[in-house]
Amino acid sequence: MTSGALDNAAATYPEMVAYVTKFLPNGGLGYSALLGDATPTNGGSGLIGPSCIAVDSSGSAYISGAAGTLWPTTQGAYQTEIPGDAPSSSTAPFVVKVSADGSSLVYSTFLGGLGGGSTPTSITVNGAGEVFVAGYGASAGFPITSNAYQKTPGNSLIGSFFSELNGSGSVLIYSSFFS
Repeated sequence: MTSGALDNAAATYPEMVAYVTKFLPNGGLGYSALLGDATPTNGGSGLIGPSCIAVDSSGSAYISGAAGTLWPTTQGAYQTEIPGDAPSSSTAPFVVKVSADGSSLVYSTFLGGLGGGSTPTSITVNGAGEVFVAGYGASAGFPITSNAYQKTPGNSLIGSFFSELNGSGSVLIYSSFFS
């Protein structure tokens, strides 16, 4: 941890605290921040924690992965809780934007629901700050927009997904299965 960096270390399972570290072009340490506890409250299974990262032109970091109900979300985010009757062993994808200096969560949201072990595998951001996330393991409960290319997982019980969030992480602009 660096002085002034985000510190969401109040975790039940400290070994599962997700972090982000920024290195400067000269190899020096820009910041190292603790994002939050990715662990489901009763253990659970599947991949948890960050799985992909992108950086925008102003130096803000965008991180996606899977986390449980202890994951910190921000007010006004698209999805502040795992939807439905989430058992304490459940996980869901998350998307986080960290300020360029690592001092705060600009936003943190869940993206998706229960089932299937949804795992983001890539994230990117455009010049308008809109975030694009793709992954696999999405089940029928995953949020899909009305204009989706594919509204159901296809021939399998789980499928690949791609989603787009607006620049403030408060609106799901587009989401579709692709399998």
